[in-house]
Amino acid sequence: MNWDAPRKCRFCKTTFRPKRPQDSEQRFCCPEHRAAFNAGSRLKITAVLRAEFQETLLALEKRIAALEKVLDLGNSTDVTLRSGKTQ
Repeated sequence: MNWDAPRKCRFCKTTFRPKRPQDSEQRFCCPEHRAAFNAGSRLKITAVLRAEFQETLLALEKRIAALEKVLDLGNSTDVTLRSGKTQ
């Protein structure tokens, strides 16, 4: 492909041509669109990570609740450690 071949901006989808040969890999029509596209990507990644974190946290809370039920920590004020000492 020629360096100045028309291409579509990944942000606004308008057709543009790079102005310089060193910009042959250019994918955005202007710096503002590149920044906006990357900011949107960060927001999407953040949302996915937040959802995964919430899911993991919920699973851990369920496991803790199950352990508390098995150990019956709700009714006892003393916790016996493995060494046999009482706190």
